[in-house]
Amino acid sequence: MARLAEGRIERAYGGRLATKLPQARGALPGAGASFVEPVEITSRPVLLFGAGHVGQAMARVFAGLPLSLGWFDVRPELAGLPGLVCCTAEEMQALLAEAPPEAAVLVLTHDHQLDYALVRAALSGPAGFVGMIGSGTKRSRFLARLAADGVDPARLTCPIGLAGVAGKQPEVIAVSVAAQLLSLEGG
Repeated sequence: MARLAEGRIERAYGGRLATKLPQARGALPGAGASFVEPVEITSRPVLLFGAGHVGQAMARVFAGLPLSLGWFDVRPELAGLPGLVCCTAEEMQALLAEAPPEAAVLVLTHDHQLDYALVRAALSGPAGFVGMIGSGTKRSRFLARLAADGVDPARLTCPIGLAGVAGKQPEVIAVSVAAQLLSLEGG
């Protein structure tokens, strides 16, 4: 919080003030006026794989949150969605190998085989959170398959979202997953 007092800005918290302030819209506030100043915060990288209804809802919900979204799908017919990168499964897997440790990976594609390949790549990489949308049956099958392939499934979260949020609508799932990501340690 900052306020304008007799032609100068006073801060209510510590921090440095830039010598040049950017132009603002509207009239110059008068002495005693208060305003909110955005504080720089770090954003958790989120790699979202899948642009179906739930993926689209997540992309909308994540906007404006301290999450830095990278959104990917293999289907070229979805290329017109704002922010979506259409690429191959191999390119997605290569991206997962380079994901930083603070990254969260969310897998919710239209294809179980692709989901498995992405989950396996994510668990083999350094990403700190690996989540997948799915039922208990899907989770059990993936855990058995990962173990058979020699991949430690301990970091896999499935289903994603906060426990106790029962709605199945895409927006409900998206809000629940956003809350889960925001509650992760360090972010």
